[in-house]
Amino acid sequence: QFVWFLMIIFKDLTVDTDRKTCYIEDKEILLTKTEYNLLLFLVSNKNKILTRKELAKSVWDVPVSDRAVDTTVSRLRKKLKGLGRNLTTRIGFGYGLLE
Repeated sequence: QFVWFLMIIFKDLTVDTDRKTCYIEDKEILLTKTEYNLLLFLVSNKNKILTRKELAKSVWDVPVSDRAVDTTVSRLRKKLKGLGRNLTTRIGFGYGLLE
């Protein structure tokens, strides 16, 4: 029996979908479940701008406000440190993880 898991790499960031963890240059970044899910969705859709509605629908289990999305993006950006600058805001459109 095979068990498949995926390591997603974006620059110095590695997302381990098996362990539900992420690393920057082999140093683990501690994320909440929501932050992890948001990062996974963004990195899986890198170089695309995603609306708040798309993010909310894909990341949260329940309906959330635009402000909840904004706040989580802000927290995630801080935790990503230097890579946070790749988490781009397009005013009037949404967010994206851009190379």
